[in-house]
Amino acid sequence: MPETRMIPRAQLLEPPLPIRMGIDEQALGDLADSIKRHGLLHPLIVVPAHVTSANGELAPSVAGAPPAEVLQLRWEIVDGHRRYLASLIAGLDELECKVYDTLDDAKFGVMLDANMMRQDLSPAEEGVQFLELAESRGWSMPQLMRYFGRSEAYINERVTLVKNFPDVFRVVAERGINWTQAKAVMRCPDKNWRAYMLDQAVTHGASSRTIVNLVDQWKTLQLAKDSQPAVHTTEHAVIIQQAERPKCTWCLRNDDQANFISLPVHSYHVRDLQDFLKRTGITPEDSGETHGPK
Repeated sequence: MPETRMIPRAQLLEPPLPIRMGIDEQALGDLADSIKRHGLLHPLIVVPAHVTSANGELAPSVAGAPPAEVLQLRWEIVDGHRRYLASLIAGLDELECKVYDTLDDAKFGVMLDANMMRQDLSPAEEGVQFLELAESRGWSMPQLMRYFGRSEAYINERVTLVKNFPDVFRVVAERGINWTQAKAVMRCPDKNWRAYMLDQAVTHGASSRTIVNLVDQWKTLQLAKDSQPAVHTTEHAVIIQQAERPKCTWCLRNDDQANFISLPVHSYHVRDLQDFLKRTGITPEDSGETHGPK
């Protein structure tokens, strides 16, 4: 992880091959005015570049201790050359910099900063980024939390997506489902059921609530398959289900059973249908009273 520090302007070296070959003087002057008013809002990204001889020859950036023959300590700008030039005009004596050990690390840091500026970074992309930093760069959880300003749960959820749910990861990376839907699917450990839920979400637009209902349905089937007692009973309790007289979806009455018909609807859509009827005023809130249409 980079170290952020204030570095005297005299110790900073311009990049040997600036990315911006031509710089608009007017825009540079506007940036200098902004720095005078608000300060340097975005730090420069630099790497060690030590002067190792009297003629100013530079040693390559190497992680760890500088060479024994170092004469002067310098820092080469990797990103922020334009901000550096504007800071000269603004008269800053010290500039805030993120210091990386090597050029490769600095380039990776530039990529990270670019990603952080993106508003459309998906949870799948975030998970890959967190995992790369942890496994390849050795970043700890506190470092990730501090750098990205995210909670441990936020980071762990996205890393879990990448490591444990490749099927869900693929659909999230393709932006086929949103993060709420993805988290609902990840509640199910059964790969075949997850494939069905993903198809329902992508092809048929199943909401996260519908997916949660499907997960609950899977759990119920698993309990029946394993001959386990229901979660609300003691281990050896006998479950006695008493048949309940069905109610009319329209009026909530359970009389006149002879005129009831079968209304085809998926089991996981029943709750959504009932909520819809309540919102439209067709079916009143079930308060123990029965009402007919007005």
